[in-house]
Amino acid sequence: MNREIPFLSNQEIHQKVEAFRAKLEIDLQTLPLDATFIAEIDLKLKPVPLKGLWADLNIDAALTPDLEGYYVDAESYECILERIQNNHWMENRL
Repeated sequence: MNREIPFLSNQEIHQKVEAFRAKLEIDLQTLPLDATFIAEIDLKLKPVPLKGLWADLNIDAALTPDLEGYYVDAESYECILERIQNNHWMENRL
């Protein structure tokens, strides 16, 4: 699917961000934010875990070209799913 990303003014972006924040089901005042919840539940993005994304490219995550999912470092994602325990720096970074 080819999506065109529209140009938005700073004011339009700010309004969209505030509208998004207002409808979230989580507290944005408490850190760390649950990034996977926001990505998967609120933004309805599909996770695509990739082995070595952080080790090879030094990135934690990236949107897929069709903007319907996101690539995420597989090891970091396993920490979020609690399959890998006691790796809080990785979980907090994600």
